[in-house]
This record gives sequence, structure tokens and C-alpha cells, in this order.
Amino acid sequence: GLAGMLEAVYAAERVVLCSSGTAALQLAIRVAAAHAGERGPVALPAYTCYDVAAAAIGADTGPGLALFDVEPTGLAPDFDSLERVLRAGARVVVVSPLYGIPVDWDAIQALCDEHGAVLVEDAAQGHGASWRGRPVGALGRISVLSFGRGKGWTGGKGGALLLRGAVAAADVVTAAQTATT
Repeated sequence: GLAGMLEAVYAAERVVLCSSGTAALQLAIRVAAAHAGERGPVALPAYTCYDVAAAAIGADTGPGLALFDVEPTGLAPDFDSLERVLRAGARVVVVSPLYGIPVDWDAIQALCDEHGAVLVEDAAQGHGASWRGRPVGALGRISVLSFGRGKGWTGGKGGALLLRGAVAAADVVTAAQTATT
């Protein structure tokens, strides 16, 4: 089915299908917060879709939100701004490669790792794009896809949470899903 195809195309160890991309992102933030182990603000790009903030607020994982700037040319995170929110205690970081423009995932991951933060790839707008031979949506340990109207890959509605590595562990996902009820 769809979950198996997503596992293969996006090199995911676990796929959780959701009612929307926003619901998938909300679950992703909960999984990331559970995996981070420490409470802290969720860091979001200052320029992104309002559904990203709605998902972070709905996840209700900690003491608010922290915004980081994006570069005007490619809309990738501004590293100085991102590092400021990480030093201020952000433990979950959402990066959205907007309009299918890939970002330097390895550099962002290294910065988050240095500060003990869990990175979430919001690839809702990334269908068809790739970075270093891998599709956008296959870069993070936690990735989100959206199939809503207006997306590059539409199914009318729905979304998917894609997990790799340690975050694919059932106990973290179960804890995050339990928090949604």
C-alpha cells in the first residue's frame, strides 16, 4: 500500500499515515520532543506556512515557540539566527524547504546535534525536489509529507510521518500518539 511505497521511496523505517500534513507535523513535533527528553521551545522558521505554527502550538510540548530567520535567497535557515534559538534552549527544530528549494541538510543537522536538538524535516512542499541524490522528505530522521490540495503531490488530503533511526522506536511514537488523545 501507500505506507510501503513511502518507506521504499523515502528510505523510511516507519511510516505513520495521518489525516493531514498538519496532523503529521503535530505528531512529528511530539515525537521529536519525546526523543529530545528535555523541554524547550519549538524552533520554527519565521517565514513559513501558518499551518507549521498551528501544528507546533497544537503539539503542546513545551514552553512556547522560538522563531529563526531564513536567508532571503533560498529561504534556508539563517545559521546565526538558528544558533541563537538553539543556545536559548530550543530542543525541537522544524525546517521547511519551501517551494521545493532544498537546504543544506547536513549542516543544519550538525548544528542541531551540537546543541542536543531534534530536527524535523517538514517536506510538505518538497515533492519532486532532491538534495545530494536523495528526495526531499528522505533527509531527516523525522520527516513530514503532505498530500493536501495545492501541494506538489496531492491526494486531496492526508499526510505522512516518516521515521528513521532511533526515533522510529515504537515507545517514542506510542507516547507521542497517546499525548494526542
